[in-house]
Amino acid sequence: GKDVILPCQLTTSSIPESTSMQVQWILDKSSEKIDVKSYYGRNRPETQDNRYRGRAELSRTDLSKGNMSLILKKTHLSDQGNYTCIVFLGDWYDEVVVELVLAAKGTEPTIALVGYKGWGISLTCSSNGWYPKPKAFWLVSEGKVRSKQSDTTITETKAGNFTVSSSIITDSGVDHEVSCKIINELLEMESESRILISGEFDFWSLPTYISGLVAWRMCSLLLGSAISHLVQLGQFQAQVCAFVLSPFFFFAANVVLDPKTAHPRLNVSDGKCFWDTGNISKVPNCEERFDSHTFVLAKECFSKGRHYWEVEVGEKRKWDLGVASEFAHRKGEITLSPQNGYWVIGLEGRKNYWARTEQWTYLKVSGKPTKIGIFLNMPAGSLCFYDVHNNRKLYTFSICCSGKLYPFFSTGSVAAEVILSQLWGGNSNQKDATFLT
Repeated sequence: GKDVILPCQLTTSSIPESTSMQVQWILDKSSEKIDVKSYYGRNRPETQDNRYRGRAELSRTDLSKGNMSLILKKTHLSDQGNYTCIVFLGDWYDEVVVELVLAAKGTEPTIALVGYKGWGISLTCSSNGWYPKPKAFWLVSEGKVRSKQSDTTITETKAGNFTVSSSIITDSGVDHEVSCKIINELLEMESESRILISGEFDFWSLPTYISGLVAWRMCSLLLGSAISHLVQLGQFQAQVCAFVLSPFFFFAANVVLDPKTAHPRLNVSDGKCFWDTGNISKVPNCEERFDSHTFVLAKECFSKGRHYWEVEVGEKRKWDLGVASEFAHRKGEITLSPQNGYWVIGLEGRKNYWARTEQWTYLKVSGKPTKIGIFLNMPAGSLCFYDVHNNRKLYTFSICCSGKLYPFFSTGSVAAEVILSQLWGGNSNQKDATFLT
C-alpha cells in the first residue's frame, strides 16, 4: 500500500508557542486500543506501538498551525478501523474519529472460451485483487444483466483480498456479445470485459475480442458536515470518512418537530416527518399552534450559543426556512419578516429566492440548491443560510432578540411531504421529501 493522510485540523491557524500541546492518535480495534502515535510536547519522549514505528508520524512543522493530521505510510488491510485524534491545548480538549476503509480494484476481467457444452459455448471470467468482496455479473448485448444462471465463486485469499471466478453457457450458432462485469460497490468502481461470438465461425478458430472497459467515479459520503476523501494508493484506494474539527461540526443541532405548533392541515409523525393532508384535522386549538398558515416549529429553542442544522429541500417549488421568535404571532394572518419575529428565506415559483425582510430582498442564487445549511450564531447576533453542496452563502440576517428562537419550516400552500432525519444521516425514497440533517 501507499501513504494516506488521516485529517485532523483545528479551526485555529496559529497556536502560541507558550501553549502546552498533546496529540494522540488511537486505533480502536475490538480487542485492543493501539497507540498509533502520541506527542506530548517539545523535548518530551513520544510513544508509539511497534507496529506503527516508521509508518505513522505527525507533521511537526504544521502542529503550530493546528494541523494534527496523521501521515500513515505503506497501508495494509490491518490498518482499517476507527482512529481517534485526541488534542489537548492547555485546558482545552477535544477529539474526532476518523474511519479508514481500504479498498482495491482488481485486475481486468479475463474471459476464456473453454469449449462446447451441449448446444452452447462454455465461457469463464476471472479476476483477482479485489477488496472488499466484489459482485460479478454477466451482461447481454443490450447491457442488461443476463437472466440465465451463472456459476460464480468469490474466494478470499491469504492476503485478505478476493478472487472472482464465474462461468456461463452461452448460445452458439448466432452472433452475439457477452460481457463480464465486476463491481466494487464501496468505491463505486467497475471493470468490464467483452467478447464477440460469431455464429459463422468454428469454435476452435473463433477470434476473441476482449476489451478492458473500466468505468469509475469518485465516491462521496456526505454525513452532514462530514468530509469524504478518496486517496489513490496504486492498486489500493483508501477511502477516509472523517469528521473534521470544523466550526459547524461542533454546533450541530438535532432538530425535532413539535406537533403542537403544526397547522391543522399538517400531519406530524414521530417528530421527524410531516405532510400537508389538504384537510383540516380536529386537533386542540392550543396557543402554540399556527391556525392560518401551514407552518411548523421545532421543539428545541435557542437563546444562547451557536447552532447548525441542514434541510434537504430537493426539487420543491416552494419552501421557507429559518427561525421564529417565541413572541411571534401564530394566529391569524402572518407576514414573515424580522419585524414580526421571523427570520426566514424562501423559494417562490421554483426559481425565485427571497429573504423575507420587511421589503423582500431578492437573492441571486446560482443553480438550484438542494440542501440548505442554517447557522444560528447568538453571540454574534447573526443567522446565516448556505447552499451546502456548492459551499456558498445565500444570505445573513442580523438578529437582535433577547428571547428564544425556534427552527421554522414551511412548504407553502402546496401539498408536500417533509421528512426530517437526525443529524448526519438518513435517506428516504419518499416522493417530494425534504431531509433535515
